[in-house]
Amino acid sequence: MKTARNRYLSDDNEDFTVSSRESIIHLLRGLSHGNVTLSGIFNSGKDVLLTAVLSVDSDEDVVYLDINANEERNREFLRSSRIVFVAQVDGAKIQWSTLSIEDGGFEGGRAFRVPLPETLQRIQRRTAFRVNTPITNPVMCHIPVAPDRELALPLVDICVEGIGVILPDAADPAMVKNARFEHCSLVHEELRINELTLSVQNIWEVTLKNGHVSQRAGLEFIDMRQQDEPIIQRFVFKLERLRISTLKGH
Repeated sequence: MKTARNRYLSDDNEDFTVSSRESIIHLLRGLSHGNVTLSGIFNSGKDVLLTAVLSVDSDEDVVYLDINANEERNREFLRSSRIVFVAQVDGAKIQWSTLSIEDGGFEGGRAFRVPLPETLQRIQRRTAFRVNTPITNPVMCHIPVAPDRELALPLVDICVEGIGVILPDAADPAMVKNARFEHCSLVHEELRINELTLSVQNIWEVTLKNGHVSQRAGLEFIDMRQQDEPIIQRFVFKLERLRISTLKGH
């Protein structure tokens, strides 16, 4: 099977700029009601702090964001000259940026306070639909990085073109950008695929809400066997149906 172009991490998107104030408030409140994780990308794209929209104050044109447990990272975040916020919801990426952020109060506690954006982008991928994978019962990716060494990495998301994984705290010298690994496998009670070839497309750091700094990696499927793609697609659709069902249950 011919290797597909890496749409998993490409800009092959439909990009819609939202400038209606009412629509922006609606989208951001949707992030809050859905408890959607929001990535705050700062330090010229070198660092990521995970947060969430707590509330949108339409009277004050302010968005309140969850504060992080790591005070040092909070201070770095507050000193940033520009922050890009990114969230994934319903198969689309919601993105906006700010040049202003404050440490403010919210419902008796602390929160980040940023201006309501005048515009934001809603980016809908035209092809591969990506979903978050279970945290408590994770899909494991087994990667032979040497003849006598294998990494077992929990997934954070998956689509038919690639996966996102959590890297161990102790960096493995084999896990670098553009590295290619054969004979990999995905293991879960509802998903089992062997003989995958994976290529590392990107590695980055995220600061979790508890203050812990963790590394992530995005890997692309290379020359995937034809019979494996529908297996992954069915698993992706099942996870999305479960997510929607859970939201409706709330």
